[in-house]
Amino acid sequence: MRLSRLFNLTTAFAEILFSRPFAPKAKAPLATQERAHVRRILVFGYLGLGDGVMILPALKALRRLFPNATLDFIGSRRTAAYHVLQLADIFRTMHFFEFKTANWRERRQMNKLLIAQGYDCVFCSYTAPIEHFVPFLKTVPHRAGHTLTRKSASRVRFRPDWLLHYAAALAPDEQIHETERYARIIRALAADATISTTTEAFHFFTPQPSRSPHQKTHVAVHAAVSPLLGWKNWGTERFIALCQRLVSEYAVTITLLGDASERTLLESMAEKIGHTAIHVSTPRAGDFSTESLAETCRVLASADVFVGNESGVGHIAMALGVPSVRIFGMTDYASFRALDAERHTDIRKDLPCSPCFVLGQVKRESLNVEICGHKNCLGMTKE
Repeated sequence: MRLSRLFNLTTAFAEILFSRPFAPKAKAPLATQERAHVRRILVFGYLGLGDGVMILPALKALRRLFPNATLDFIGSRRTAAYHVLQLADIFRTMHFFEFKTANWRERRQMNKLLIAQGYDCVFCSYTAPIEHFVPFLKTVPHRAGHTLTRKSASRVRFRPDWLLHYAAALAPDEQIHETERYARIIRALAADATISTTTEAFHFFTPQPSRSPHQKTHVAVHAAVSPLLGWKNWGTERFIALCQRLVSEYAVTITLLGDASERTLLESMAEKIGHTAIHVSTPRAGDFSTESLAETCRVLASADVFVGNESGVGHIAMALGVPSVRIFGMTDYASFRALDAERHTDIRKDLPCSPCFVLGQVKRESLNVEICGHKNCLGMTKE
């Protein structure tokens, strides 16, 4: 298996090197008449749950700007974004390719499959692993996406940004919102593009009303984050103390949100809090599905307010129009801040070392979550 994986990476690296001398020239944004001839667009959707929400305004703009085109998706089943996008009903076809575990034959077959589809345009965000799709990308007439500075990209992978005709440059220290990052790709394709960031632009699911106006105030609490990003968590005991205070002082009802792997934790928290409901988004660990996301959306939509860490669930709450309170730590606040400050509250500490997690990477040139030892940004210790 290791030899197969090594051979795959070696051949991909050779394809990247060979493509460099034949890099295409940059193209001017497409005029309205030119966009009318684009029939098929492929969107690289290797995104997390929250990113799936953040990209929605750009995808809706893409659909408006290319009225004669159908949109398809390629991504991983291991990330939850595609469930958001499936509920949004934007894509006609969804392709899945696990590039992290694929061998050379599987990668070759996927490239051949995509080539056979005859795509006219591709949309590649900074998370797109385009280094694994060089043979396919070379056949697409219009390639748009993020180009990353050497400072932000070289530590992780050798990314052939030169394959793009329409480039939207990104640097790790830019203070811009995630929606604007995606909007840059749209404007590189169409200079006259307008991208809305109102609540409606993030809308992807319409749950049925499920609460009576005479019920107690309902607070949905997500006291967890992805296992890979556990350092973003404000802390279980702090959430318990907060919930206890909300119950005793304001007589609210609380629903704890989590997945199957967190069931024991949720039950322990509920016992300490009292008068608490539990919603487990997946019946079994690793069994996240579109329907389980839809059920979580129904629970969130029934809440009067959402409280949690800065996570994908918080982005979903905001997309559903639920007032939210989110606690920020190491994450890039400028990228994921609430766009409607009157309806949503973000709590954070503005420290000299913050943020230390930008563009999906831990910053190495300063103090970061892996070496700081204190997590002052989450108030773990006194400054």
